[in-house]
Amino acid sequence: MSNSIKIEPYSSKYKTACLAAFESNVPKFFTEDELGQFAYFLDHFEDNIYPDSNQRRTYFYVLLKDSELIGCGGFGDKDGNHRISLAWGLIHSDFHRKSFGSNLLKFRLEAIKKHFPRADVYLDTTQYSSPFYEKLGFQLKSITSDFYEKGMHKHELIYLA
Repeated sequence: MSNSIKIEPYSSKYKTACLAAFESNVPKFFTEDELGQFAYFLDHFEDNIYPDSNQRRTYFYVLLKDSELIGCGGFGDKDGNHRISLAWGLIHSDFHRKSFGSNLLKFRLEAIKKHFPRADVYLDTTQYSSPFYEKLGFQLKSITSDFYEKGMHKHELIYLA
């Protein structure tokens, strides 16, 4: 990545820009209903710590280009069952198809190796994003038609450690 690109941990100062990036991907990649779920995730991100531990269950990052937020994404053990999944990965639609998403995904996969060694990575997404992940090594495991809404199917994928 060039010097003008930086990936750093999420903080609440980025919430508005993350929501704007998310909205730029509605309705093609996310539904309107998911915007509220994403906002809730951002509002409660700091709560994602294992009980009786200071280890995070969820990690979330922002991708900045020339100090402007253009993407975000994370991973974690959201349900506390040691099943690692990707969380809310997205790039503002103005910056699609310019390698930013690939760079952010590769960063997250390397961070997963550090925080959760030898863990397989799970992902559910739509038929519109599934080819991107498959191109980068994820394997399609199942499809559920009309899961998110009519015409928006759930693709479950896995990345083997």
